[in-house]
Amino acid sequence: METKEIRENMELTVEEFIRKQISEYSAKLDERLSSCANDIDKKINIGCEPKNRA
Repeated sequence: METKEIRENMELTVEEFIRKQISEYSAKLDERLSSCANDIDKKINIGCEPKNRA
């Protein structure tokens, strides 16, 4: 392989790696945000429930 071809292949590999890392990090953030949103929803719902009258 020529040096130019090797360099292009390395750049593609690095770009693919970065894209994969960003995708994985994005998925983790989505999961955390969803979890936080669920926690907030639960707290709001608990605060808004009518009190039982016995």
